[in-house]
Amino acid sequence: MARKKDKTKKAAAKALDFETGDEAPKKKGGVVGSFVTLVALGAASFGTVFMLPGNNQAPMASYNEESSHHGHEAKLDLTEDTSYLELTPLTISLQDDARILKIGITLETLEGEEDYIDPNDPKIRDAFVGYLRALRLEQIEDAAFMAQMRAQLLRRAQLILGAENVRGILITDFLVR
Repeated sequence: MARKKDKTKKAAAKALDFETGDEAPKKKGGVVGSFVTLVALGAASFGTVFMLPGNNQAPMASYNEESSHHGHEAKLDLTEDTSYLELTPLTISLQDDARILKIGITLETLEGEEDYIDPNDPKIRDAFVGYLRALRLEQIEDAAFMAQMRAQLLRRAQLILGAENVRGILITDFLVR
């Protein structure tokens, strides 16, 4: 019974101290902490957007000034002649071995570069088959996945043949059975 009275006296003393203001409850953070966090996050966002080396605003400003000093605007030359090299079609069993993928791939190259690329190059075929073999049927059935697959095939072709030699990948045939 004495213990109960001691506990109730301690609880009453704490409540009394809170009411008189002798002992304030502990706060975590508060308004100042929230404000400091908000300012820090804002500064980090600003630094990320405007101070990273990938920011293209400053070079474009100097480019525009240079072109205006010469009296004419520079234009992007899109008249480069491109040629297309059709690779031998690939037939691949998919990951679950229940389906087969037949795909026709055409490489987009600069005019004249197609003479140096073998359409049966085993390195290209190995890179493409290795990637395509790892695909799941759910990925292939997704229409939005086609762009990602094309980008992955382009990356592999550029690693093997050189980025300057391969400009794009065209998927000409695509059959899943």
